[in-house]
Amino acid sequence: MQPTYLPWMGYFAMMRSVDLFVYLDTVQFAHRSWQQRNRIRVEGGETWLSVPVTRPHGQQTRIDRVVVNYDQGFPASHIGLLKSNYRLGLGFSEVVPGIESILEERVGRLSHLNVRLCEFLADAVGVKTPTTLASNLDLDGQKADLLLNICQSLGASEYVSAPGSAVYLNSFSGFEEAGIELEYFTFSHPEYEQRYSPFVSHLSVVDAIANQGAKWVASKL
Repeated sequence: MQPTYLPWMGYFAMMRSVDLFVYLDTVQFAHRSWQQRNRIRVEGGETWLSVPVTRPHGQQTRIDRVVVNYDQGFPASHIGLLKSNYRLGLGFSEVVPGIESILEERVGRLSHLNVRLCEFLADAVGVKTPTTLASNLDLDGQKADLLLNICQSLGASEYVSAPGSAVYLNSFSGFEEAGIELEYFTFSHPEYEQRYSPFVSHLSVVDAIANQGAKWVASKL
């Protein structure tokens, strides 16, 4: 999975379901994607938390080479929104101070920032799955070929994919030919009490932890 900014609950449920989780940080960065933003609940609906970035190589910049831009009020704006909207939440102290601490480190690369946040959030909800970076493997390939190369380099017998990748994986025979089972992971998002109503689903996991506590979120993954 691509390193995502403050991912939803399903991201961590998928992480928990596998033996090794690979952050796919060697593919092309997609502007205004989950790689740099996510949603939280606010009065009147929802709002986006978007990380301002610089792409050193233009549109062809890989995720692991995208640089965080700290000249546009970030991270103070995100920290302020998290504090103002979740300060009364049951699990506020379990998640927001930790995120604030990481954001204030001013990590240079977006992928490194996302991984730091993901590792913190995974630990908060009890997900202990080992992780690695695709960039550490130094492999070539595009889309399905790259995924197959990663699996083979790690000696995997099964690859668990997000459903959205079926667009190009269903027509790819490489996994079957290599004797690697392909499975699509699905997650049914639970409903819970938020500070504001009505309920808004598929927000950042921060919303669930802040409102219900990390132990509750862990029980739903």
